[in-house]
Amino acid sequence: MGYALLAYDWPGNVRELEHVLERAVVLCEGDRIGIADLPAYIQQAAPVSGEAVGQGDFADKPLQSVEKEWILETLRKQAWNRTKTAEALGFTRRTLFNKMKKYGIKPIPK
Repeated sequence: MGYALLAYDWPGNVRELEHVLERAVVLCEGDRIGIADLPAYIQQAAPVSGEAVGQGDFADKPLQSVEKEWILETLRKQAWNRTKTAEALGFTRRTLFNKMKKYGIKPIPK
């Protein structure tokens, strides 16, 4: 499943990803989301070989861990500018601040 998520272009940004994952959680019958739980258009984005995408497989990581890493990576790319980071992630500033607090991410002092 991780390769399909990485291979898809995500034109809807983080909101689209969030909706797809929420839908998959609701529809999945076991305790793990599989590729069959994803919409067909995302399943089709998966490469034939996982090696084509790289080794960034998130299948064994909890969703919160992936989200925290994603936020941290975006903060670094935006030089810890929280306004730009929130925009890049498709969040409001308040949502970003709440998620930073939830994950224990402290802003870098100026």
